[in-house]
Amino acid sequence: MTQLIINIEDASVKSSLKQALLKVMSNFKGVSFDEQDSFTLDNALDEIRQGDIIRYESVEEFLNDLRREIQD
Repeated sequence: MTQLIINIEDASVKSSLKQALLKVMSNFKGVSFDEQDSFTLDNALDEIRQGDIIRYESVEEFLNDLRREIQD
């Protein structure tokens, strides 16, 4: 499963953003909206237990992957 996480600094736009996203997402099959307030340490530990992890051979490899993700 791929997730899109959006951090919103101005809480006043949350409602209108949510409505816009729901409208757009209704056009795509298999896309759902699950509102989660924040990602916690417990969430991270659950992902680790489920094996949902990425291993890197070096810090440089991690940073290169991170740069690619930011550019996409």
